[in-house]
Amino acid sequence: MLNPMINATAFSDAPLVAFYRSNHRFPRLTDDPPAYTYRGWLLPYVIMAHAVIPETANRWDYYFKLCDTTTPPIDPIPQIQFLDIPHGPTAKAVNHWVEILETQGWNAFGEFIDWLAYGLAVSKTQPRLPDVNQARLYREVQIHQLLQFPYDYLGELLCERRSRGHNPTQFYPTPATVVSFMTQMLYGDPTTSEKLRTLDKICDPCCGTGRMLLYASNHSLRLYGMDIDALVVKIACINGVLYAPWMAFPLPEQLFSQSDQPINVSTTTHAFAIHDHQSFTAGDQLPFPFHSPQPNRRRKAA
Repeated sequence: MLNPMINATAFSDAPLVAFYRSNHRFPRLTDDPPAYTYRGWLLPYVIMAHAVIPETANRWDYYFKLCDTTTPPIDPIPQIQFLDIPHGPTAKAVNHWVEILETQGWNAFGEFIDWLAYGLAVSKTQPRLPDVNQARLYREVQIHQLLQFPYDYLGELLCERRSRGHNPTQFYPTPATVVSFMTQMLYGDPTTSEKLRTLDKICDPCCGTGRMLLYASNHSLRLYGMDIDALVVKIACINGVLYAPWMAFPLPEQLFSQSDQPINVSTTTHAFAIHDHQSFTAGDQLPFPFHSPQPNRRRKAA
């Protein structure tokens, strides 16, 4: 069970938390209003999945423990091993989820990202999708597939789609193998390094979908990025929720300042910005208590 104090104080004004307190469960598709109308409705399932999927190293639990302390972290960051290439069935599933919206117009991918961003609480704007499409996405999107085989699937799919012609911001993500090599050159092996680098600030001025920062999340708790493309910034926030919570919802600076002042985690926002300096607000965190199912032992990518 997650820390009840965080849930009771920092996030008591959230409609989803209010629903949970009143009904002792999360909203469902058959409720009125249905589950997908609540900002952050998908986030508790990501948190739950972290507790049972070994590939995530239960980073959300690590994150909540940091939120509940006032001293700088001394323990190593739980490590995630990102795949060098996307897991085929998972990539196919993500493409299918986007294809569900193809009949709605040319911007199916952008609409799907908006739907995910709202469900994961990194956007306050409700997606402009018909209820029938949102209900189908609710039934078919299996978020745990992205967590079992960690990779930047959304960035990969965006690259494929833009390679067909329309690529206004010249988005070309760095291959994962290159990102891995660059990270090792800069920081070495985090499991054998003599000096913990968790307090180092890391900034990617052209972060794209956050691929470089995802790998850097094995080394640092202070990740920042910016990009000229608002869509890829939104994907970077989504990737943070999936794989590195402190990337989407930065830990308060007091945690790294040796200060004895109490930490207000509810005021934290995202660590990303668009180049024109317009802030892309990620919104409040929404941790929830729940009971975990049996662990999933699948480890290898097919």
